[in-house]
Amino acid sequence: MDINSESYLQIKGALEIPNHAKEEMSEEEMVIQIERRVAELMEQDFGLLMSYLYRLDVLEPHINGCLDPESPIHPYTCLAHLIWNRQKQRVQTKFKYRSDHDVEEGWEW
Repeated sequence: MDINSESYLQIKGALEIPNHAKEEMSEEEMVIQIERRVAELMEQDFGLLMSYLYRLDVLEPHINGCLDPESPIHPYTCLAHLIWNRQKQRVQTKFKYRSDHDVEEGWEW
């Protein structure tokens, strides 16, 4: 599995993004799906969105930058890109340090 697909699957699960009819999506389409979910959460349950961002390990100063009224980028778009880029970093690190050795149950990640 590639980094984009793995990243999207993890974000999709974390943000509870509904299944998309299309099996294969481009990176741009994946980010658009994240952006739509961010918009929905910002309008309906901002606290839940903040909880998701915390669990996805998105840094607070970056979140604040996206929510700044002076930001030239729309908050939905900015937050979606923060989520996307952070998750890709996490997956890249996971792939980089992945061990092909048998790991004792409970210690896998």
